[in-house]
Formats: sequence, structure tokens, C-alpha cells
Amino acid sequence: MTLCALTFYCLAKSYSFFTGANHLESGIPLGTPGAILSSGLILPLNICVGLVVACTMYAFFTLFRKGGM
Repeated sequence: MTLCALTFYCLAKSYSFFTGANHLESGIPLGTPGAILSSGLILPLNICVGLVVACTMYAFFTLFRKGGM
């Protein structure tokens, strides 16, 4: 799950940086203010960050839990 989230994050940001640096039309909508579902890449990238953080915290909690294995 972490690998998929990080791969999507890397590909999305690379595409965004490439199109922005070369002054190309990206095709990703910028969205309208106040509408959370029209935010372009913000929502999917935040979901990817949340998945990575959740998997990392779960790994730490299972690694250092108290009690028997």
C-alpha cells in the first residue's frame, strides 16, 4: 500500500513539475474555491500522504507493542 501511494505521489508530482517547468498545458483542473472535490491533485496527494503516515504508524505500533509476539 505504501509503495503504491508513493509511486502515485511521485508520478503525479513529476508530471506536474514537468508540465509547469516547460509551460505546457497540464490538463489537471485547478478547481473552484470552496469545492473540495474539484481541487485537482490536492485531494489525491493528501490521501497518499495519509496512507503512508498510517502505514508507518501501524508498523511502529506493531514493532514496539508490549507483550508476546
